[in-house]
Amino acid sequence: MLESSAIDFKQALKREQSYQLTLQLLLDFGSQLSITGWQSDTINNLLNSLCTHTAAKNGFIAIQDNNVLSILAKKGFSYPVGARIPLIGHLANLLKSPSNSQIIDTPAPQCWPGADPHSCQNWLISIVYQQHAYGVIGLHDTNLHQTTMPTALLLGLSGLIGCAINSNKEVSVSSVNLQVLDKLTPREREIFTLLPAGLSNHELAKKLGIAPGTVKIHIERILSKLNLKDRTQAAVKAVEMGYRSGS
Repeated sequence: MLESSAIDFKQALKREQSYQLTLQLLLDFGSQLSITGWQSDTINNLLNSLCTHTAAKNGFIAIQDNNVLSILAKKGFSYPVGARIPLIGHLANLLKSPSNSQIIDTPAPQCWPGADPHSCQNWLISIVYQQHAYGVIGLHDTNLHQTTMPTALLLGLSGLIGCAINSNKEVSVSSVNLQVLDKLTPREREIFTLLPAGLSNHELAKKLGIAPGTVKIHIERILSKLNLKDRTQAAVKAVEMGYRSGS
């Protein structure tokens, strides 16, 4: 009897601690929004804190734009910031309007490249404000089922994100693009925007007045910074960002 009471007390204490931590997360996010507004650091800090509270090693926050999801922030396995995921299957159903905030547990393999979505628990949380679906929070890990984070507060957090997006009209693919380009130096940005033209290193070097070897180094750094495999992927990303002519 005493052992059972002790276990119940520990569980109740754990739930209370989780509630307080989640509430603090909401307050911290709201405070940061009021001070700095919607910035990449704000959303990255939120995602890191959210993953910590839910014991998720992998996560992303993405916004809806023209029937795709654009990644705003990521942790662990997911597409790089700025990548676009088609709205199909569970994602499409989750973001139908009018919408209500909800959490679904589904593999959604298109969200987790390089990971086996069936080996872990996968949460997709709709970001909704005034019944309009703005995006998705994705969480992926084997330990998600162990979280004591209250569902109501998790949905409240997604609503706060939706409110922030609604209040910041600049939150769009263009703002995602700026976050991507901020990772590159001015010269790297210049080369990145020229990649869709299909020019060789020698042709790029002639156009920019630099050595072909220097172009090669810049492209290698672009691939590394944007987590891309090759220059073809880099060219595709540049096209997605609007640099269709390479100029």
